[in-house]
Amino acid sequence: MLTTRRLAMGRMRSLWGVTPLLTLSLKARCDRLLGIQADSIVYTTYHTSTDFSLNLSSPTHLITKHFPLLLSAWCKIVFAWTLLHYDTFHYYYDRGILLPDSPVEPDQRLMIGINKAELDLLKKAGKKLYCFTYGADVRTRTNTLSLGEYNCCMDCPEPGKYCICSLEGSKNNIKKIKKYANAMLATTDNVNDVDGARIFHFWPIDTERVTYKGVTKIDGPLKIVHAPNHPLFKGTKYLESAVSVLKSEGLDIELHLLSGVSNDQVINAFSKADVIADQFITGGYGYTLLEGLARGKPVLCFLRNPDCIAAPEECPVIQTDPDNLIEILRWCINNRKRLQEIGKQGRNYILQHYSIPAVAERFGNLYLETGDFPAKTEDQLRRGIEKAKHAKNILISTENIAV
Repeated sequence: MLTTRRLAMGRMRSLWGVTPLLTLSLKARCDRLLGIQADSIVYTTYHTSTDFSLNLSSPTHLITKHFPLLLSAWCKIVFAWTLLHYDTFHYYYDRGILLPDSPVEPDQRLMIGINKAELDLLKKAGKKLYCFTYGADVRTRTNTLSLGEYNCCMDCPEPGKYCICSLEGSKNNIKKIKKYANAMLATTDNVNDVDGARIFHFWPIDTERVTYKGVTKIDGPLKIVHAPNHPLFKGTKYLESAVSVLKSEGLDIELHLLSGVSNDQVINAFSKADVIADQFITGGYGYTLLEGLARGKPVLCFLRNPDCIAAPEECPVIQTDPDNLIEILRWCINNRKRLQEIGKQGRNYILQHYSIPAVAERFGNLYLETGDFPAKTEDQLRRGIEKAKHAKNILISTENIAV
């Protein structure tokens, strides 16, 4: 088989798909830093990004609109092609390249899950499989509501619409995938929804694109930037209320909300912020937190368990929930110089733990521990890990932002 031959020669190829999240192409870049030929593949795109190696959104949209009965056949053709060209497959839990094969619940239309036929064929073809969470693909209402007073489901207007929600449906999907995966990976508040999950921090930041800006002023209005795609699930209403209270007290504070815009617009808005607000109810963290820290800005976020983030003792996140939000914002207004220091700490933290080289190093070690690869591929991975370490050290020494 082609995969057996490539791996025996140390020429692994990996594929990342298919949910079109911003970090998909960045994870492929991590693999490439390790010396792996890696691509990202999507059938559709969101407003956040269209930067994927294999962007099949145009033909897929055409087929879906005019020839919907051919959509399944189209996905099978794509899958057959990927079986020939790739050796390691990376999916989120909501689907693979083939269409999901069953609804979450018998009486529902919602289809989430990796097709069992796809899992069987990957196994028979000698492929490696790694699965990752992004939130809605594994989040169940029962588990989430049990987390505490503040949680992602507390204000949901329509259970079953935004996430998998069903405890039984999610468990069945996870149980099915677990039989085939080399590793079941999860992070933030999603760990409880993946049986046997390996806690793994897999959200890389392109620190050359998301550059350091820092907090540049210590007077004038405190400018808060908040960019939720789904305000209901971020506790946005609590932030708006807190800002309104402080304004009524005569304090100089501004709130700038962005939603439904490109990631480039979000990153640009962050450059002008004094403080960035991530979320206040989920108890995990979003990509906003990492982008904000990379920009050198203080970030407000509610972390239920600090261990959900890499090296929590080094992370300068400002722990904030609805109960202390007004107090925290008032502290920010009165400690502008301290915000500058926190911003610098955040940039250094990202370079060390979430830059592309840092995440690539973690991936390399993951593959060595779980992949059972031939000797030449393992040698390639070890060389890649050393290359990633060197690249990370160069990043850190080049910037060397003094706190």
